[in-house]
Amino acid sequence: LTNKSGNIAYLIGRLQTTRGINAGIFGGACRDWYLDKEPKDIDIIVECEELNSTILDDLILGADTVQKNKFDGFKIFYDGISFDIWKLHEARQFKELNLEPSFENLMKTVPLSTDQIVVTLKGDVYEDGFWKTLDTQTIEIVNLKQEDLEYISQRAQRFSTKYGWKLSEKA
Repeated sequence: LTNKSGNIAYLIGRLQTTRGINAGIFGGACRDWYLDKEPKDIDIIVECEELNSTILDDLILGADTVQKNKFDGFKIFYDGISFDIWKLHEARQFKELNLEPSFENLMKTVPLSTDQIVVTLKGDVYEDGFWKTLDTQTIEIVNLKQEDLEYISQRAQRFSTKYGWKLSEKA
């Protein structure tokens, strides 16, 4: 990833070296890299006391575009690559599911097993069902909220078609 551009290398380097920050790449980008595919976007979760304007201004230095995202974080574009950066402790899914914010609990907030992985920039890996999904090539629905049923089903079907994987009985 850091070989893509100097701006991306700077962003990742700052996330790795800024005191008080532990950052992880979450979900689809990890899956796509494992499968030797180019991710369409990269979700970065930041565990920190405060993602204040000074830190944020430093992180987004050189970005082509900066927008607010749906996670109360930022969508940042560097050299044609989209990054969603958001604070772990402010993710609405934790509140909705009554979970303590943590990288471990992040796996419980996604609807499909294809996204149950976080790789921190320190090298830690958190997963819950992700390796099983890759080994069995079977997509599981792991978190289902009624209002998301149609979207989740469509997404599971898209992944099934894209990767040639089976859908579990629950899917």
